[in-house]
Amino acid sequence: MASYVIGDTHGCLLTLRHLVENIISFSKSDTLYLLGDYIDRGPLSAQLLDYLIYLVDDGYSIFPLRGNHEQLMLDAVNSSLHFPLWIQNMGNSTIESYKKMYGVNFSFPENIPNMHLSFLRKLDFFTIVDRKFILVHGGINYSSENPFADSTAMLWTRADTVPENFMPGYTIIHGHTPTSLQTLMEKISEKESRLIPLDTGCVYKGKLSGCGYLAALKLNDMSLLFCENKDF
Repeated sequence: MASYVIGDTHGCLLTLRHLVENIISFSKSDTLYLLGDYIDRGPLSAQLLDYLIYLVDDGYSIFPLRGNHEQLMLDAVNSSLHFPLWIQNMGNSTIESYKKMYGVNFSFPENIPNMHLSFLRKLDFFTIVDRKFILVHGGINYSSENPFADSTAMLWTRADTVPENFMPGYTIIHGHTPTSLQTLMEKISEKESRLIPLDTGCVYKGKLSGCGYLAALKLNDMSLLFCENKDF
């Protein structure tokens, strides 16, 4: 029984499936946490959502969190006023993935499957694992009296050094900020590290130095499993 955390996937379904099925060999006795940003930028956002929903419906222990890109899409669904901001953040790639799935007559938001919207609306902003790890997409507003009520910070903040007096004994594992694979390895190796950046820029293969990988952190022993992007 192992627990894994995976960072930002951004529509890179082939990479996610290779990591989950071939490298992790994920089973129904294991648990998988995902840190958000399943859509936008990459080629197969709609199909990746289908895959996550399939895993949940098939009885796998999957706990996906909400990322800022999921929030951008939900905001665009709720109001056309938010549509331009989503498109500025590569929402067009998600629309193209739905066109591939449903045909060129796809219309946003009318043809977004209800199961996708329901899935996205149920995503939590954070979770706490084993009284030891705090999982979040972006970061945490340490100065707030109730940090876990600040959903904007959890979606958009660039995680920073954890104050000594903030939940001592807990390590924050986050996505959102692309980090080289080498930097991630160094952070994990630091015995006193309380902040682990798990977004290794999968979608940025060939664009950001040291990125282009999808990584899974095994919480049982803090070992790292990863693969290079297979979608590009």
